[in-house]
Amino acid sequence: MSSTEQKRTILVTGANRGIGFLIVKKLAKESLPNSTIILLGSRDLKRGEDALIQLGSPSNVHVLQLDTSSRESIIRAKDEINQKYGGQLDVVINNAAIIRKDLSADAAREIFGTNYYGVKILNEYLFPLMQENGRIINVSSRAGPIVLYKASQALQERYASSTLTKYQLDQLVEEFISAIETNTLEHLGYNAEPSFLMYGVNTNCQKSQA
Repeated sequence: MSSTEQKRTILVTGANRGIGFLIVKKLAKESLPNSTIILLGSRDLKRGEDALIQLGSPSNVHVLQLDTSSRESIIRAKDEINQKYGGQLDVVINNAAIIRKDLSADAAREIFGTNYYGVKILNEYLFPLMQENGRIINVSSRAGPIVLYKASQALQERYASSTLTKYQLDQLVEEFISAIETNTLEHLGYNAEPSFLMYGVNTNCQKSQA
């Protein structure tokens, strides 16, 4: 067994700044270089390399170019994990996300394309690499519960259903985007007032697919 195979491998997406960067920083500080490989996922390779320099270039932290909105980028990242890091993952922390406050169908498609569908596709590709007792963690926020609290009872029950399928969850997403386009959010059961409505709905969908 090679030294790479003996190490735990942790991937943090969207890690060149913000929460993702802080997660990598904490992991690098608390882990032993000879026991843990930390992959700093970044959509932009240069920004990822800059983040690595800010961390002091720890020997066990490596930049992995990964755009979660692109299937091609996800496939390339998976191939790189296979080729360079033994094809194994112990923890995936899905932190990559975009936020837009303008309530438009285009903004919704961009947000859900990265934050929901992108995470969904990424998990599907990386799941075969997960080790026994491995974990996939989807980072969320307080916006989700707030948005759901303000929604209609019927809509709350749809999200909270113990029998909610992946197809039904996708349907909730598409209905939400369509309601923005047709200005029928309140008819669907959403309170359109919060400026973080789209991010909150996305958070609820991520939690439901976890």
